Amino acid sequence: MKRILAIIFLAAFAVVAFCQEPNKQLRQLEKYLNEQGYEVKHSQSNAGGKIAHVWTSWQSFGYLTLPEKYSVGDEGERVIILGAHRVKQEKMIEMLDTARFAFSTLSKEASESYCYEYHKSGTDTIKYAMAICNDVDTLSYYSHDGTKYFFNARETANFDYTSKTSENVLVNKETGKTETDHVLDAGGLYQHYYSIPSNFGWDDMQPFDTTAFKALIKPVLKKVLKLKGAKSSSVYWRHDEGCKADDIWRQSFVVPAGLITGTMYYIPAEHAAEVDLLCRELDSLAYHYVNSHPEQPYVYTYYDRPFCQPEEGNHGTFSFDIVKGGSYKGGNEYYLMCGTDASGFYILSLISRGAIWIPNDWLRLKSWINGEKVYLKGREPKEDKNEKMNE
Repeated sequence: MKRILAIIFLAAFAVVAFCQEPNKQLRQLEKYLNEQGYEVKHSQSNAGGKIAHVWTSWQSFGYLTLPEKYSVGDEGERVIILGAHRVKQEKMIEMLDTARFAFSTLSKEASESYCYEYHKSGTDTIKYAMAICNDVDTLSYYSHDGTKYFFNARETANFDYTSKTSENVLVNKETGKTETDHVLDAGGLYQHYYSIPSNFGWDDMQPFDTTAFKALIKPVLKKVLKLKGAKSSSVYWRHDEGCKADDIWRQSFVVPAGLITGTMYYIPAEHAAEVDLLCRELDSLAYHYVNSHPEQPYVYTYYDRPFCQPEEGNHGTFSFDIVKGGSYKGGNEYYLMCGTDASGFYILSLISRGAIWIPNDWLRLKSWINGEKVYLKGREPKEDKNEKMNE
């Protein structure tokens, strides 16, 4: 199987593109990663004289390898668990070999490349970095945790993989004896950067027109509210300077004063198909807007997959941002986001004044002011509901 994959990718990586468009070989690798379930996020942004595309994927591959003699339930259940772990391990190894082959082949044709591998006693480190095409004579880079990142090249790529195997002692349920298994803690990062010149330098740009963008998407948000059970609510999340509250889910590296206002739309899980179509409409409008206004700073994330059906136990996550209207010389930022929890889907239209940050319980909160919470009606945590009943 590995030999077949190598032959396929050898043909694919035989020619290196010359930067008229994103490297075709890396785009094929990204297609492969997506097909294997290793989601590759694609974003587009503009700032300071260039339009940049970034493809990124981060995966955690941690799994537990159970010993052959350890009994987990009955024999049939043990075999199923062991088989699932082996399939996951084999899939990871296949992906790793494919990515390593792609990078090692492309590195030979790159303007500059870097490779580091370390393997010893259950610890593995693999790092690839390369500048595929550059417009300057001297490439610049910075290092972080042993990884090089070229930052003044027109197209770059990175692939990092680290793993560490540790022992875990278990007690055999049948014999009472202790047995040792091995736990693999592994993770990988893929990143591909490509940019093209823009006619607008930073001094030529204008603030993101939040009013115009909100007017553009308003008809779609009206369709959202026509779905049975869908509703909207205003949000007010404020973090004043000096506030020590720590229940913040998403934030900048530091948390200076910030205020988030806007509207949150909730749609019950039964409308998954309709939500997917509506989000694609929002995506299409956002894509058209940012490409029609290259003078306005933005980060746009491509919507190329269905909205995942919420799972039980999912307490709320942001699936992705569709668009961020970037700050400009101290201005506000605009965010169009999508999220999900076990009960349904969320679309948020937000304005950030100051640092971007979001409370942990964002999907339940009407307001959050320096740690003081006001929950949306019917969205209170169970413990709060019980306290009200006992009062």
